Amino acid sequence: IYQTQKEIQQGETLAGAMRKQGKRVFVPMFVNMVAAGEASGNLSVAFARMADYYENANKTKSALKKAMIYPIIVILVVIAVMFAMMLFVLPKFKTMFESMGAELPWITRAIMWTSDMFVGYWWAILAAGGMIALLVWLFSRTKKGTYFFDWIMRKIPVFGTLTVKTASAQFARTFATLTASGIPIIEGLEIVSRNMTNVYFKDALLRAREQVAVGTPLADALRSSNLFPPMVIHMVRIGEESGNLENMLDKLAEYYDEEVQAATQKVMALLEPMIIIALCGVVGTVAISVLLPMFQMYSMYDQYL
Repeated sequence: IYQTQKEIQQGETLAGAMRKQGKRVFVPMFVNMVAAGEASGNLSVAFARMADYYENANKTKSALKKAMIYPIIVILVVIAVMFAMMLFVLPKFKTMFESMGAELPWITRAIMWTSDMFVGYWWAILAAGGMIALLVWLFSRTKKGTYFFDWIMRKIPVFGTLTVKTASAQFARTFATLTASGIPIIEGLEIVSRNMTNVYFKDALLRAREQVAVGTPLADALRSSNLFPPMVIHMVRIGEESGNLENMLDKLAEYYDEEVQAATQKVMALLEPMIIIALCGVVGTVAISVLLPMFQMYSMYDQYL
């Protein structure tokens, strides 16, 4: 802030002074909004729009992060329970079963073999898991990896719907803010594309920018991508035809903000029973593998009596 103040005192514009501080201090979108506000004489409007934009964007991000906390914690607990059972609980049962000398069911043998692997090679399992996680992370940082994982996020049931609605909310909110500040549509589309989290929507907006530059209506350019929902296309078309694109985008942003929250709650409602079922399946399998030999032993004991 102090360096920005010095630049302004030396005759630089606010946007120019902010741009000199680098992208890590002031993001390009914010600088462009300030530049548009200075050029149009509506700097206060630009700041007000940006305040609303970051407030709404932060609400959406917070809702998504909050929705993922519970599943992550449960998954970590499941992994910890599995390690504890394989390393400490099942080896004790194995000793008891070996003393019985009876033929064990195949499921028990499979579980005991898995337990032996954990006991003897737990360090290798942890190392392999860490290596796989590292490789997946490195792959996700590459161009092919980005396209691969973003494609998966678009295609997974329920999560795909959430991805599309989140992208629509990002587009509408960001583009409305830029349009309200007087930034041209072509430049605005380029700025919006940089703020999209999904690479497919990013590419779609860049292609739309090229089509708009040669005279194609924005609604038609967005429709050709086959990514945005009909609601987005319809509202943008109404805004273009009525000359009130900014208000249409604002209404669209409000609508999809609510849709993102509803979709997030739906994802949570589905994840909780799925995780519980998976946990019950894991624990139930281990429990059955332990109980079956015991039932066999009791049956043999009854026949002996």
